[in-house]
Amino acid sequence: MSAARQRPSGSLDELERRLARETEIAQRQREKMLREVERREAMREFDAVKRRRGLRYLALLGMLTFTAVLVTLVMFRVLSLVFS
Repeated sequence: MSAARQRPSGSLDELERRLARETEIAQRQREKMLREVERREAMREFDAVKRRRGLRYLALLGMLTFTAVLVTLVMFRVLSLVFS
């Protein structure tokens, strides 16, 4: 009888250890998943910043091109008035 009583308590200890191990594994998986979600959010924010910066540079390039065309047209007009 004594051996029969020790076995259930031993199996209870085993169950507790298994539960603790599975809980630890689940916690690690949860932390890993949260880190992955945070990494994806950070990448999304970084991509948004890159996109805004790219659009800003594109707008600046467009304005500079427009200004260069206007200056060129004005210079041709001035030169045509000077040499006419």
